[in-house]
Amino acid sequence: LLQLTLRASPATRETATVTLGAAVPVVFAVVDDNFINCMLLRQMLVSEFPGAEVQTWERPTAVLEQVPALLHAGRKVVLLTDVHMPVLDGVELTRRLRQGWDADSLPVIGVTADHSPEVRLRCLHVGMQQVLTKPVTRATLHASLLGLLGLSPQPVDCPSHDTGDSPP
Repeated sequence: LLQLTLRASPATRETATVTLGAAVPVVFAVVDDNFINCMLLRQMLVSEFPGAEVQTWERPTAVLEQVPALLHAGRKVVLLTDVHMPVLDGVELTRRLRQGWDADSLPVIGVTADHSPEVRLRCLHVGMQQVLTKPVTRATLHASLLGLLGLSPQPVDCPSHDTGDSPP
């Protein structure tokens, strides 16, 4: 049983404890070929979702092995993947993972510095639920994940930049 203490709004600092299913621990899986980007997303996730497990990889090929193992073990996984990586990019990674798991069993968020509508559409077409543009802010990440986890009453639109970052 995983209980996450969630801020209702980064501005108000209100919190609520939410239980996500009986004995279904959530794992936030982050893949980015840039170590710094992995660590930044990890820190934001740990800050916004205290107690949640965060795993990071710099090689997308490792994700093809590790994420299915987590899913087969009954874990709930939310994948955040860089869109542009050498060898295997986030679009191809998502396409391969979608051969075994749909959006309900494996939510995927693309993360990219590319602001073009074509890249966004390509990501959504292959099965990513959302695409966040870098630099990702805590407020955008928080709202996006709440929406994916079914804790937000409305779909989340993730614009390129926001200024909703507030210190912890």
